[in-house]
Order: sequence, then C-alpha cells, then structure tokens
Amino acid sequence: MTHRTLGTWHVAALLVSSSYGIAFLFGSGEQALRVGMAGSLYAVTTAVGMLVLALFASRIWQTGLPIWDQLGVQYGTAMRRSIALLSVVWMAGVLAAQIDGASAVLELAGIGNFTSTLVAGILVMTLGAARLPMAAGIFATCLLASNAVLAWDLVSSGHVWLYTHSLILFVHDTRRLQPGEMWTTVIAVGFLVVTGADYQQFVIASRTRGAAVSGCALSSLLLLLTGVLPACAVLATQSTGQLPKIADAKQAIPLVLVHGTGMLGSSASSIALAVLAAAALSSGAAIVRAMTTALGAAIQRAERTAPITKGGLVVALGVALANAHQGIVHTIIEVNVVYVAAVGGVFVSHAARLKIMPATAISMTLAGTFSASAISLLQAFGCLSASTAMPLLWGLPSSVAAAAGARLVRRFLSHGRGETTGPTKA
Repeated sequence: MTHRTLGTWHVAALLVSSSYGIAFLFGSGEQALRVGMAGSLYAVTTAVGMLVLALFASRIWQTGLPIWDQLGVQYGTAMRRSIALLSVVWMAGVLAAQIDGASAVLELAGIGNFTSTLVAGILVMTLGAARLPMAAGIFATCLLASNAVLAWDLVSSGHVWLYTHSLILFVHDTRRLQPGEMWTTVIAVGFLVVTGADYQQFVIASRTRGAAVSGCALSSLLLLLTGVLPACAVLATQSTGQLPKIADAKQAIPLVLVHGTGMLGSSASSIALAVLAAAALSSGAAIVRAMTTALGAAIQRAERTAPITKGGLVVALGVALANAHQGIVHTIIEVNVVYVAAVGGVFVSHAARLKIMPATAISMTLAGTFSASAISLLQAFGCLSASTAMPLLWGLPSSVAAAAGARLVRRFLSHGRGETTGPTKA
C-alpha cells in the first residue's frame, strides 16, 4: 500500500479485520472452557495493544516506514534480514492457528486428527499459491456470519447478561490464570500488535496523522466490544447443558455454531462449519503469502526459489506446529515469546533513542533468539517445567547482557588503544 488514502474508519476496519482471526475466535473459545471469561485475555490484550499503537501512530505515520525497515536502515542489512527471518517464525504460529482451526472443523466431519491437519495444510498451500484476491473478502464475510450466529445463540439462550457483565467477569476470572501465563500473554501479544508490520502498514497508509491515531483508537474499542463474544457464547451454551463433552477444546466454537444453527436443520449446521473452514483457510492463505515474502527477504537464495517451494516450506512449518497439539493460543504465544526475546531489547533501545552499534544490535538479537529457543526446546523435551514465561525470562536478560558485554569489550579495546576521549556507544 503506497498511497496515503485511508480515513479513520478505513484504518479501524482494516486493523480489526487483521486482528480478528481464528486465534481470536477459536482460541478464546478454547480457553473459556479452562478459565472462564479469562479466556478472552488474548482478545482483550489485542484491543489494549491497539490503544498503545495509537500512541506510536503519529511517529510511525511520520516516518512512513514499518519498524522493521527503520531498524534495517539504522542497523544494516544483516538486521533487516534477521528480523525478516524472525517474522517467519512468529507468523508460523499464526499459520498453525489457522490450520488448527480448519482441522477442528474437519475432525467434526469425521476426518482423523493427523489427516485433518495434513488436509488443512494442503488446502491452505493451494489457496495461497492461487493468490486469490477474494481471500480477504471471504475471510471477512465468514467471520461476520460466524459472529452473527454467536450473538444469536447468546440472545436465544437468555444469557445476554454474560456479555453486559463480561469485563467484570473477565477481571474476576483472571485469578484462575497463573501470573506467569497472564503476563507472558500480555507481553507477547501486545508487543506484536504494536510492532507488527502487518498492522503498521495501515497506519502508514492513513490520509492524515490524525486519521492514523483515531483509527487505532477506534479499532481498540471495536475489538474490545467483539473480543469477549466467543467466550460469552461458549459459557452460555455450556451453562445450558447443550455443549456436549468435547474431546478437543478447540472444537468449542464450531460446536457452539452448530448448536446456534441447529434449529434451521442439519444443512444449516453444515453450512456454518463450511463457513468456519473457509475463514480459516482463506486467512491461512494470506499468511502463507506474507511468510513467503518474508522468507525471500531473509534468505537471498530463497528470493530465486519458486513460490510453490517456499509455500511448501512455510506450510510444513505450520503443520508441524499445529501437530504439537499445545492449543491454539499457547502455540502462538510460544513462538511470539521467541520473537519478543530476540527483538524486544533492540526495539526498546530504538524507541528510547539510545544509540547502539549495528554489531551490538545483531548480538542482542542472536542472544535473545538462542536463549529463548534453547529454553523452549528443553521444555519440549521435558527437561524443564512447561512455563510459558521461562523463555522470556531467559531471552530478554540474555539480550541485555549481550549489549552490556559488547559495551565492556569496546571500552576495553578503546583503553588498549589509548582512546580516552568522547562518549562510547554500545
């Protein structure tokens, strides 16, 4: 998007459509079965993140560059490529959520777990390779229809009070979350909302500085109003005893939609499931295209690789993450944490206008990446407790330690050469 033509409502609508995806819908329903209204934490954090983005919107709009390009300009090509590669990592978690969502629908149709995940991956890759311009429209239409059914289910069951009291219930039910789980989700999701180039592109394309700021603020309000709906619908259906025993929590929203359309007949329920599957697949196709672009920017040789080959690689990564069966939201948080640990220190330094050398910035990124990844792998193999906060608690300090170490090395070398004048950059 190269022209600045978007008004306030356009910015808000695009930000909402980019945020309200399968993780928002299925993930909130999945978590609601475990922690009640606190299952909306992902959605509420996204809404708050949009409000924080509004604070940065003026600066982003003025530069006309996403933060990744700004860091690339400031710290060199190596940093730009590193961030592009890390972007593939965090987007893989989002892609896995779409594949997981489509898989949940296919499982309800009687397809086995592994087969449904594999079929979903193939369909996502096929749709992504087709480069269908209608994918975004299909996604938005399907999600709108799904939310209409959720709202109707809430009204017909007589549980509208759940929605009107949702924020009070949300605050109460956050006590059911582990402190580390809650704050890791807030940091991991909030950071990606504020710094994600997929969101910043709409801020940059705003017609005016004011439209950029007000569009972010309006999207925050809209996401807050709609973000609690999935958890409300699941809790309402569960309280009436009409939600059957679920083998996989990610099937909660599909089953609620089947219940909501059941009075219209089995064909209506089948259509509702097809709509959900289409939403997941079309959203996944858009992510595949974004991931292949990032992969080409990260690896020079990949720029000359056939799109279908790059698409196959990124979809294989998404399928592998989806097959880990760790839950939709948990999968996204797990890969987001690695990204935050890698980029968080450099981003804060950049935002605070602290001057660091390009080599220092790269060392910070590498230290954060390797530390957080190592902890995640040890947890995956059962060598450490499965705490979502641990990779972040190791990764960010490692990044800061790398900066401090680079500063000490520079000072030592400067003294060794007799350079005692002037301030020293990290």
